[in-house]
Parts: sequence; structure tokens; C-alpha cells
Amino acid sequence: MSAEFARAATLFDRIIIDDFFFTDDTSPDSVAARAKGSVTLFPDAHNGLASPLTLPLRVISDPSCDNVNPTPGLCDWEAYRTAQMLALGVHNALGAARRANPKCKIILKYPNWYDS
Repeated sequence: MSAEFARAATLFDRIIIDDFFFTDDTSPDSVAARAKGSVTLFPDAHNGLASPLTLPLRVISDPSCDNVNPTPGLCDWEAYRTAQMLALGVHNALGAARRANPKCKIILKYPNWYDS
């Protein structure tokens, strides 16, 4: 992901992320990370990380996470995924784009979904 944002930033000063910037991953790795209460990002050639970066959910998510789920310290999937996508967006989208082009701006277009 970071390679694509870095490449796009060399071509454009504005990049729009359309409304499918999300995840519904329930892999064993995500289950374990959610249970630990953290999100880990791994270094690659474009995201600027020298080593894996583990961020506690409280640093990048709503501190009321403990109240969302009856298991103390365990966030629900929505809170975990929100924290995960925020971390990915900051480091692998915006960070990679800004390293390639410091003038680059990222626009995240949220969907206007609703049930009728």
C-alpha cells in the first residue's frame, strides 16, 4: 500500500482515497492483536519505519474502548479496525506520500451509506 501512495504522490499533489479504505479481516493475527489491545505496523521501503511499530489502541483510538466490550481491555472489532486503519493511513498512506512529495495532500472520501 505504501509503495502505491508513494508512486502516486510523485505524479500528483492531491490523492483521493475513495470509500473502500477499510478492512474486515478476522485472521488469527488480527484476533491476537485485538486481544493484546494493539496494532502493529511493519517496515517497508516507503512507510519510513525502521522496525515494527506497535501502537496501543488507547494511543490511536477512543480511550473509552474498555467500556465498549464486557471484557476489560478488549475493544470491539469496530474500535480495533478504526485504530488499525488510522495507523495504516497515517504511516502507509499519508506518510509514504509525504516522503515522496512533501506538498501532497490526501483526501479520504467517506461513503454515504445508509439502510432505507
